[in-house]
Amino acid sequence: MRERAAIRERVLKPGTIEFGVNAVACMVRNFSEQGAALDVSSSFGLPDYFTLVLTLEGRRFSARVIWRQDMRIGVALESSSYEATRAKRSC
Repeated sequence: MRERAAIRERVLKPGTIEFGVNAVACMVRNFSEQGAALDVSSSFGLPDYFTLVLTLEGRRFSARVIWRQDMRIGVALESSSYEATRAKRSC
């Protein structure tokens, strides 16, 4: 079994999966800056790459699906628009 690079914190946060002009509500069940587990009504039809929005925080991440199991998906978070914006400001 593959070890995670970072320990994930158990959370229960609303999120949105955005791809193209579509948006699907989800619940973030665990989270780290490198990945997350998401509960969805159905993983059918979700693309392998999408934008994950943490609704209450307004943070956006580029996400890549690592695994799918029934109504839960595991994603790797490849970048955060929040972090990218912060990095640009510090230059």
